[in-house]
Amino acid sequence: MHCLAEEDLVTLRDDVFDIPKARPGGSLHDFLEAIFADYCEKIRAFKEPLACILESRIDRIKTLCDALVDAYRLGTAQDLSKAYSRMEAGLSGIHDELLAMSHRNSARVAPGQSWYRLAAWRATRHEQMFHMPFGRVQKSYRFSVAGVPGVPAIYLANSVYLCWLECGQPKDYDKCLVSRFEIDSSGFAFLDLPCSHRAYVDPLDDPKIPGFEWDPRRVTNSPYLVDVQKELAEYLTVWPLLATVSIRKLAEGPNPPEYVVPQLLMRWVAHQEKFLGVRYFTSKDDPSTNSNDWSINLALPARTTRDAGYCEFLAKRTRFTPPQRLSAMNGKTLESLVTKESGDRRQAEAGRYMLRWPDGRVEPYFQTVFGKMEYWLDRPEIQLARVQNV
Repeated sequence: MHCLAEEDLVTLRDDVFDIPKARPGGSLHDFLEAIFADYCEKIRAFKEPLACILESRIDRIKTLCDALVDAYRLGTAQDLSKAYSRMEAGLSGIHDELLAMSHRNSARVAPGQSWYRLAAWRATRHEQMFHMPFGRVQKSYRFSVAGVPGVPAIYLANSVYLCWLECGQPKDYDKCLVSRFEIDSSGFAFLDLPCSHRAYVDPLDDPKIPGFEWDPRRVTNSPYLVDVQKELAEYLTVWPLLATVSIRKLAEGPNPPEYVVPQLLMRWVAHQEKFLGVRYFTSKDDPSTNSNDWSINLALPARTTRDAGYCEFLAKRTRFTPPQRLSAMNGKTLESLVTKESGDRRQAEAGRYMLRWPDGRVEPYFQTVFGKMEYWLDRPEIQLARVQNV
């Protein structure tokens, strides 16, 4: 089925389902229990046939919710072995829905876009844009591998602006250096987590144009492929996991509690031979103006270990440009940056159209330093290469 009853659309727009979520304060454990209780009550408000599909899965959904709460509790107590076991038990119940949703999102939502990495320090050498070398102290990120200290990862974003946002909006563009990455993912998949509720709601909004039959599957970057009801049910089945791994940090500091479950999930991904990494929507406040502007990150954990240097596996699977200084785009005109090749590439990849700045201003993306940098990195003279000194 390709449409949704108006009553179900009203239910789906309820704040209960909004992700990413911001915790107002208090215990994260209590927050998880509260949002899961609200969610389990609200999914019973859907009408047929969606109600029937979800009702047949309600036991597995509740098992997932309980497992996520337990995994968080055990993880904060540093009982990582039991925490991982509980996480694994919860995922086993929704395994089919998780993989089906992941495959659809990889194929349908912003596929083929370029990946970028920004260094908010003076990274002057090519290899400094790769992951942190082995043997160095590794910082803890949302999708670091839980319980395995010292495992680095490459963190990328699908726009230069998102890189800048994830790095804390550094004001000195002269210290911001950017590389474009290409990834050979042949033979692998990404665990694809659509941690933005709008990605599933917006395509269902029928503009009701007279004489025009709306089809959510034909919307640009729609996650719907064949059966809208069935695929929406898959998303709602996996929703507790998506909500948990995308909760915004309440405060800065090392090892925030919001990272406990995402890091356990990354450990699970690292144990699955078919996954190269995790593709996930940002938890930052970046409201998109259209479906081309979804802000998506990628985390690629190292798959080999050594005392120093870089992961040989990732070195063979990635190529990237030398770092380019973001401040160099100030004063550049788009006409001076665009070549036929870069223009064709931008068109084919359907990258970001608009930028809503943190202060609310809206600007065409290609007029910003971030958009100009993407055109610059597409130029043929800015060549891609593999990391050396592996």
